[in-house]
Amino acid sequence: MAGDGGSDDEGEKPKGSGGQLRTKNEVPEEVIPKPDVVITPDMKITELGSVETIVDNILLIKAKISGEYRVLETGSVLCLENRSVIGVVAETLGRVQQPLYSV
Repeated sequence: MAGDGGSDDEGEKPKGSGGQLRTKNEVPEEVIPKPDVVITPDMKITELGSVETIVDNILLIKAKISGEYRVLETGSVLCLENRSVIGVVAETLGRVQQPLYSV
């Protein structure tokens, strides 16, 4: 043991790309670009809901208004109260009575 200069895991880097392991059929995560839209003061904005969870670069918003009344479509632009754009709706999840939107 003393002849090889140390243990197997010291000083050597693992072979490969060094990235996250993926399966053969796994679809890479699609990054939806932030839209280049300006929300002007004369445009009407409505409160959608509250942030439920943030995981990595995905924001999950719990709607205040029932989906029976209104459901946002994929690609709908979302902004903060100060009218700064945060992104677009990537997917609608959950029950119709209380939808969740991933941004």
